[in-house]
Amino acid sequence: MKEAHYKVKQEEESKVRANQTEEGQAEVFEGSPVSQPDTQTLRRAIRDPHKATPETILTLQRTYGNQAVKNLIQRARKRSPITFQRPTNIKKSLPNTFEGYLTGQIGPFFRSYCRKTFQGVEAIDFYDAYKKYQSSPSLSEALLIYKDFISEDSKSSLNLQSGGESRAVTVRKFKKKMNSPQVWEVNKATLFNEILEKALLDLHEPSMNFTSSEEYQQWQAAN
Repeated sequence: MKEAHYKVKQEEESKVRANQTEEGQAEVFEGSPVSQPDTQTLRRAIRDPHKATPETILTLQRTYGNQAVKNLIQRARKRSPITFQRPTNIKKSLPNTFEGYLTGQIGPFFRSYCRKTFQGVEAIDFYDAYKKYQSSPSLSEALLIYKDFISEDSKSSLNLQSGGESRAVTVRKFKKKMNSPQVWEVNKATLFNEILEKALLDLHEPSMNFTSSEEYQQWQAAN
C-alpha cells in the first residue's frame, strides 16, 4: 500500500515539474512549441543575440517561427544594446541602393549582419527568390513566391505597407496580374517590380546601422 502511494506521489511530482518547465518555456517563446534545440545554444542566443550565428538564428526560426524569434531578439536588444566603435579608416564606399547591399563584395557581410540581428530577413529571402524567378520566369515559380512571401498566410510575410497604400490593396493589385496564365504571360517580366520596391524598404534600418557593426569592419578589411 505504501509502495503504491509512493508511486502515485512520484507521478504527481513529475507532472508538476513538467508543467513548470512548459510555463517557463512559454515565457521565453510566446505561443511556441515546447520542444527546444540545444539549451546552451538557446541561452547564448537569448543572452546575446547580436553574437548568435546565422545558423543559430535559422534553427530557432525553424523551431519557433519568425515572429517568436523576432520578438525575443527585440526584447534582448532593449535589455542590453551593443555598440561598436566606428572604423576611422574607411576604404570602401557604401552602395547607393538597397539592392546594392545584397550584391557584390558587401553582400555576404551585410546579409550576415541582417540575419544576426534579425532585420530585413524576409526581404532578403524574397529578393533571392525574385532573382531566381527573373532568370527563368514561370507561373509555378510565381505562385510559389506568392504563397511564401505575399499571401496573408505566408510563412515569411513581407512588410508591404508603404506610400499610403495598405498591404491588402497591394496584394489585391498583385493577384490581378496573375489571375490566369494569359494575364500572367503579359505581366511576367514586371510582375514583382512593385513588391520588390516595397520589400526592400525593410533594409533601410539595417543599412543605417550596418556601419556600426563588426561585419562592416570585416568588409572594410577584406581584400
